[in-house]
Amino acid sequence: MYCDYLYQHQNVGTPLIKIVAKNLTWESDLISITDLRASEKDAIALEDSDEFLAIFDLRSVTRMTAGLSIVRTIFVCVVLTTGSLYFSKDAHEIVILPIEQMIKKVN
Repeated sequence: MYCDYLYQHQNVGTPLIKIVAKNLTWESDLISITDLRASEKDAIALEDSDEFLAIFDLRSVTRMTAGLSIVRTIFVCVVLTTGSLYFSKDAHEIVILPIEQMIKKVN
């Protein structure tokens, strides 16, 4: 079970950091668990027993989520700026120009 699980998760986007199964422990040489923030790692355990624990590295998912959040923020800023400019233009044409023309006629 231990070797099969390790083999199945070798080439995934969220690599394995550590596996603990019964008395066996495997830990990656490339990544240390202490170097990762809580949001960058995910622990999976069997529901029935505490005999199996696998910890995955979620840094790639976290980076992609952060990048998409930045893109969404920029998009919202562009939409709000464009909407504000069109609203200002329409308000000037519909409200301010007719009032100025009426003031000119009255004077």
